[in-house]
Amino acid sequence: MSCVSCQEEPVKTSSDYQLTGIVSHLGGSMMSGHYVSDVLGASGQLLCCNDSQVSVSCEASVLRSRARSSYLLFYTYRTGKQKAPSYRA
Repeated sequence: MSCVSCQEEPVKTSSDYQLTGIVSHLGGSMMSGHYVSDVLGASGQLLCCNDSQVSVSCEASVLRSRARSSYLLFYTYRTGKQKAPSYRA
C-alpha cells in the first residue's frame, strides 16, 4: 500500500487539537515493511511522503487506509480564530 488520493471534502471537527501528521508502517511484521508519512502542509493540503516521492492525498482516504497501520500520530493545539483544515483519526 502506498499513498492515496481522492476528491472528498475534509472531515469537520470542533476539537482544540488538529491532526497534523501520521507515520505508518506498511508491511506484514515488525521485521519487514516500509514507513510512509502523511503530513499537513503549510498550504493546508495533506501530503503523503513516501521515500523521495511526495504527493497530495485526501483526508478521508488516508484515514481509511491508515486505520490499522498508524504508528505515530502528531497533533498541534489550535490557537486563534483562524483554523487550518481539521483532520481527525
